[in-house]
Amino acid sequence: YVTRLMEIGRLLEDRVRPDSPYDPPFTTVNVGVVNGGTARNVVAGDCVIEWEMRPVTRADAEFALAGVAAIEEELTAEMRTVHPAAGIETQTEGAVDGLEKVEESAAVELCRRLVGDLPAEVVSFGTEAGIFQAAGIPAVVCGPGSIEVAHRPDEYIEISQLEACLDMLANLQSHLSR
Repeated sequence: YVTRLMEIGRLLEDRVRPDSPYDPPFTTVNVGVVNGGTARNVVAGDCVIEWEMRPVTRADAEFALAGVAAIEEELTAEMRTVHPAAGIETQTEGAVDGLEKVEESAAVELCRRLVGDLPAEVVSFGTEAGIFQAAGIPAVVCGPGSIEVAHRPDEYIEISQLEACLDMLANLQSHLSR
């Protein structure tokens, strides 16, 4: 199952748009946790595989999920030749639409007022902002820190970035008090 998931990840790399603004420029698949069994010499009764996908387009998400469904169907049939009750159960814990780049919106305008006239960029990770945007609510991702060091051992935020964040929040307070 894990090997096949990683194959889907490699196929997604081939679907990259030449003008993709993302880094990496393609949808990624990551297997983060594999847990199961009780000992090396005992066939595992259960196994939990936790994986995620970070799609850069809705079409990529649909492609990957269709591939996962096909893998699960094929592997379930294969496993049931050995044990008729075998199966694969998938639970989605969260699905977030990607945040599409928008040059002008109420959220972008507010951010520019608070932090200066910075260019609108894209990020290659999921946030609640994509959910808001899909619901028609203008959204941006803005804050201290860098994804380069986030979600890793020794994650940190530079003091200067915290200071810039505090300045932005003070500007927001001022803006909202008018």
